[in-house]
Amino acid sequence: MPAMIKGINSGVICHNKQFVSLALKIRRTDETENLFLFSLPQLKDLLHVLESRAESFEQPQESSQPEMLRYAPALNQEELKAANEASRVAAISAVVNASGVELEIVSRTAEKVSLVINDNQVDVIIRAMIFAINNAGFKDILLTVSSMLDFIALYDMDLLKDGKMEYDSYNPEPWKLPLFNRYLLVVYKYQQDTGHNGYCGAVIKTNVMSGSQEVQGIAQRVMKFSRRLRKIAGRPCKIFCSEITPSGSDPTKQECLDSLHRLCVAALRDPAKH
Repeated sequence: MPAMIKGINSGVICHNKQFVSLALKIRRTDETENLFLFSLPQLKDLLHVLESRAESFEQPQESSQPEMLRYAPALNQEELKAANEASRVAAISAVVNASGVELEIVSRTAEKVSLVINDNQVDVIIRAMIFAINNAGFKDILLTVSSMLDFIALYDMDLLKDGKMEYDSYNPEPWKLPLFNRYLLVVYKYQQDTGHNGYCGAVIKTNVMSGSQEVQGIAQRVMKFSRRLRKIAGRPCKIFCSEITPSGSDPTKQECLDSLHRLCVAALRDPAKH
């Protein structure tokens, strides 16, 4: 049965001034305690879960911060130095429900712990993690990780001279897909070194609407994330965005790529040079 969280504490482990892991210690409602050490990939996954949940709130949540701080477990350097492989997180997964998140944490020794994070605890845990990372002097890491939390990349592509697409798939873990509710197409029209227009693009999943102001920021950050799109980062380009209209179920790979190709055709017909 998943454990309920009563209190939380956080810290950072570093070596030679390099980030190693975020330490998160929780006290359960049964007064037992767990220490978890999140290296950068697992830290990003945890923030992905919490931030996407926070973005879904239609109304501000009543914070449980005073109570969680009152019952925060002690955390000191000696404990962090003595941490074993059972505390080091190998992977996480999450299921979002009506009142919060059920988180499963798998250690490097294959031990599993299930935790319930209620909606009024989400912001508290995010703030505790951000405070620990900033306090340890790793603001640059936080900025890098946080810039990739509001979308998941599914496919990226280049439009070839013959009109066909060359693409790559990212294949995120299935548990991540329900964190977001919109499939978004992004096409970039840019000028190649030859002077001709080039076209590339991506399919992502996000909570941001295609016509919103926020989508332009996401489109810029997708450039830096995507292997194919990094070549146009910093170049002037025109960005086209469209949402895949749901048909009652999640679109298939072929439906995503076909929709992306149609948006490329629309970009081709656009009269602007770039």
